[in-house]
Amino acid sequence: MRRTRTAAPAIGPAGIDLQPGRSRRAPSPVNVPTLIEPTGGFFNILEPWRGVEWSMLYVSFVAYVFIIITYKLPIGTEAMIAALIGLMIVKHKVRTPQFVVLLGFFVVWSGLGFLQTASQDLVETAISGRAKIVLISLVAVNALRTGPQIRFFQLMYVSAFMLFPARASLLGWFKGEGVGRQAGRAIGPFIYSNSNDLAVLTILALGIAVALAVSEPKKSLSRLAAWASIGAMLILILMTQSRGAFVGIALATAPGFIHLARTKPRSMLYIVLLLGCVVAVSPGGVWKRVGDMTKLFNSETIDDADKEGSAKIRFKVIKVATNLALSHPLFGVGLGGYAEAHKAAAEEQMDAFGKHDAHNTPLRVAAETGFPGLFIFLALIFSAWRFADTVRKSCEARHPKLTMQLYWLQRGLLAYLFAGLFDSQDQLPFGYFYLALIWALAEHIRTLDGQSAPKRGLRTGLVPTQPRGDQPALAR
Repeated sequence: MRRTRTAAPAIGPAGIDLQPGRSRRAPSPVNVPTLIEPTGGFFNILEPWRGVEWSMLYVSFVAYVFIIITYKLPIGTEAMIAALIGLMIVKHKVRTPQFVVLLGFFVVWSGLGFLQTASQDLVETAISGRAKIVLISLVAVNALRTGPQIRFFQLMYVSAFMLFPARASLLGWFKGEGVGRQAGRAIGPFIYSNSNDLAVLTILALGIAVALAVSEPKKSLSRLAAWASIGAMLILILMTQSRGAFVGIALATAPGFIHLARTKPRSMLYIVLLLGCVVAVSPGGVWKRVGDMTKLFNSETIDDADKEGSAKIRFKVIKVATNLALSHPLFGVGLGGYAEAHKAAAEEQMDAFGKHDAHNTPLRVAAETGFPGLFIFLALIFSAWRFADTVRKSCEARHPKLTMQLYWLQRGLLAYLFAGLFDSQDQLPFGYFYLALIWALAEHIRTLDGQSAPKRGLRTGLVPTQPRGDQPALAR
């Protein structure tokens, strides 16, 4: 009897294995398309649009994200309106993940706080801005439907960030003039003019760059460009001297690097060499600032943590933010009304430096929307994370390349959240776009794997899916 040859299973990209805990059993072959369909060769990045389904919804969404990253075109509102029109005319069913629904609930709860706040003008503006984020998040999860669309969006995001805010900051730093340096710390243009904001927003772009670096074809220009972007972003984060960014990246990536050192010591060597190059070009003041972080945990030495006295100021600001949250536990002081509330508290205490941000995302959310608002805010993040984690663990044997990419996107989100303990980022849209990207990739993997789910589970993205009867169960 003539024997037929079985097709080799897809085992993901050759090279560095950066996904901890991946099953070592050979995955079962499955005839489904991959997220990235490489054209082969060094120049595959020259056709990033290959296979992309261009629609009014997708083009408008990509244009909107490009505009708010670069601030080069004054048509952000027009792009959003076009995206919403595109959403209304799509032929497929509109997807409403649970994290988007919870984000809507968060805005509704903030509206209840508007009725009793003392800063109604500020709160009204903040609620309007957050409602726009809900709409654009809904656009995002419906625009990013296919593998090529997700890949093109990631390439666009990293390219736009590197060519505009990152390039301006790095060139300004090395030239020592204009945009780029302030008080010895790197800054950027527009919304990146604060060192901590620049560092935290760079973390999101860094997470996407790592996801591309571990999933793009080996020896391709796109993979090489992703690794070059990673090195440049790490240098930029070091130049910001943001303690929150340092802590976030270290805590989020440590498990992956520990696994890599145990299973792929040679690959870990390449990572160490890259980090060595980054350290070599970083300013010396960075390491003194990192070393002084040990003084932050003692009230007697906190004055010596930095010469600017920012650590001492933040310590007092956090105390004020905590008191505001505890004194307004139900509705808070109103979304967007924290600065005015802090000023009032400063006038009472005579020692809180006037208007100030909380410099802590959970504390600011609790102070502005109460503890119920904080619960909703954390729940929306957890719902997207749980859905992605469920899909990744159930599909890693069949789709190692895709789940590897999802794993490092999750690491980027975790670093962003840790850094949020030192900065307030809930009012900016970038974190919500990142959540939408993670959810869209997870949903794409789930769809490729042929899993079916109850109607409610498909909508919410929380109910674990079950394999269809005509396919074997997934290895976990």
